[in-house]
Amino acid sequence: MPGRYLYINEREISSLNSSNSKIEIDLSDQRARVYNGGTLVIETQVSTGKSGFSTPTGRYSIREKLTEKKSGRYGTWFNAGGVQLQGEDHFNPPPGASRFVGAEMPYWLRITGGIGMHIGFVPDGPASHGCIRVPSNVQPLIYSRVKVGTPVTITH
Repeated sequence: MPGRYLYINEREISSLNSSNSKIEIDLSDQRARVYNGGTLVIETQVSTGKSGFSTPTGRYSIREKLTEKKSGRYGTWFNAGGVQLQGEDHFNPPPGASRFVGAEMPYWLRITGGIGMHIGFVPDGPASHGCIRVPSNVQPLIYSRVKVGTPVTITH
């Protein structure tokens, strides 16, 4: 079943906090790992950027934390009658579009530019516009154990 891999180190979870956590994202195996120093505490399946929308590799740190966020770029267009239209890019409205609603990205952790970790659908493989989608049963836990400044490493 997609999006279902989750490991939590029950012995270490209580000691993981915003002062000792670090996050590693592995694009090749679509996993996020949260460590307390060198000890793995949380590992979960994620979904990162699909073809044409890559998730950048490198060393970063959490730049912003928001429990509620909506995308300023991707979402849903509606016409004046409230009917949903084809098209998801805020900067390319379809004919007849009058209202844009950004996609919800709960438990947002900004990593760089418009890329971050947030709750989202996690199929078996890359599917996002570059963000790191995390299952809803684990992203609030990760969010609660990190802070602005927490190190994040994204590798291939």
